[in-house]
Amino acid sequence: SDLVDWHNAATWGVDGVPKNGSAITLPAGKKILVSSCSIPSSFVFGLVTVPSTSSLIFGDAVISFQAHGIHVRFGGSLLIGSPTCRLRNKVTITLHGSRTAQAVPAVESVKGIHVEGAIDIHAVEYFPTWTRLASTAYAGNRTIFIQDCPNWQPGQTIIVTTTEKKDSRDFNRNDRAVIEKVEKTTIPTVCAVTLTAPLLYNHYGGFEYQAEVGLLSRNILIQGDPFNSEPTDTANVTCRYKTSPSTYPCEESFLTGFGVHVMVAGTATTGRFSGVELFRAGQTNVIGRYPLHFHMLGTITKPNLFWISDASVHRSYFRCYTIHGTIGSSLATGVTITKSTGYDVIGHCFFASEDGVEENHTISYNLAAHIHPLGPFWQASEGVVLGPYQTGTQSFGSQYTATVSSNPNLALADDMVASPFYFTNAYSTIIGNAASGGWGGFTFPNLPAPKGFFKSRTNFVPKNRPTLLFQGNSAHSTGFWQQHAAGVYLGGNLVPVSSPQVDFYLLVTRVPIPLMAARL
Repeated sequence: SDLVDWHNAATWGVDGVPKNGSAITLPAGKKILVSSCSIPSSFVFGLVTVPSTSSLIFGDAVISFQAHGIHVRFGGSLLIGSPTCRLRNKVTITLHGSRTAQAVPAVESVKGIHVEGAIDIHAVEYFPTWTRLASTAYAGNRTIFIQDCPNWQPGQTIIVTTTEKKDSRDFNRNDRAVIEKVEKTTIPTVCAVTLTAPLLYNHYGGFEYQAEVGLLSRNILIQGDPFNSEPTDTANVTCRYKTSPSTYPCEESFLTGFGVHVMVAGTATTGRFSGVELFRAGQTNVIGRYPLHFHMLGTITKPNLFWISDASVHRSYFRCYTIHGTIGSSLATGVTITKSTGYDVIGHCFFASEDGVEENHTISYNLAAHIHPLGPFWQASEGVVLGPYQTGTQSFGSQYTATVSSNPNLALADDMVASPFYFTNAYSTIIGNAASGGWGGFTFPNLPAPKGFFKSRTNFVPKNRPTLLFQGNSAHSTGFWQQHAAGVYLGGNLVPVSSPQVDFYLLVTRVPIPLMAARL
């Protein structure tokens, strides 16, 4: 009853309804409703600021909202549905901006949603968000059989993961497909999904393990603009070292992606997401600019404040879901990321502990696939020396690699071993997740002391922290870049380098502590 309409001139006073291209600060003390008729779909606003006493609210309608950024100040809120009232209509938020328009990292609101107050974004749930094949699917098939009967809809996009040993940009055997229909079969727990076009590749669905089938589409879409998001350095995809018969993805390509990001930071009081899709997201090698990011929230003492459920991140230029500088006072109050998917991602996907202090979180029933390492990961295994950024040599197939430090093409050295799930501190519940591709499926490096913002913390050793629970997780099509690497890998020393930029310059050395596993 206290809502006012965006498109009502009385809402805005003497300035009138915001015009195309204008920067906007919402009037103080107002809850402003965006509905289907509020904004022409061609309008692109500048920075939209929600002040401390105001709320920006999206109705359950078909809405297209475009801007260069959104800043929700402490005390303000951005509300698109609620946990108990999920929106059913299609809401699309497109954020604009180019990498070259300013120095990076730019301020948080550049091509981002920067939240210092409260954010709730919730769309209808499609369940389950991912499943597995019920039988092997072959190239040329238009119908696949899956182990569940989800409420997926015609026109939505799915991914069928590779089941090859190698999964990389130069050897991509994942199938991205569009649903024509979903039907029941004579087996109650198996459904048939008919696609609009035949599969390009074979996907194993045998007794031992099966390819995952994940839903990429959601009803609320947050995306980078189509003009300035995609990397421009994509001419060289496949590289080969001298006369080697094997190829690898070129390490100096795909470094310029500049997508949308969402940061829930510092003073934020609520950050809850369900049924949201992020596309053309993340900003390659820009620290802190990740698709969905809980940033420096400190110790959380109350439950149900910060979580992500049934979300989707795909075509990400830097990570999927990140927990940084955020600690649960107990498992009940920590961040939960559950039933979510990540596909086609540069860098770690589920980056569940960035500086080594992040604890008491729950990472459950998620899928991550087609993960791209950064930097000289192939050369480090092959023993190709890269000047000042690498020391030592080693042959391919060994547990060891050369020591590699951060450099202009590798902001964080540990992204050389980009993995679907990555933990510098294991003191969390990790249950029911599936990893496909990446350097390792679930990677736990040896971090002797906190890093980044927490490097001055003493008497705390992240590498000595045990897991609260590690159960029911699976991995395949991973470990190719080190022949004896594994679905679950414990090892690699992550060490600070003496440098003026010690926060960002780290050293990585592999040590042979693998744990071979397909399912645990």
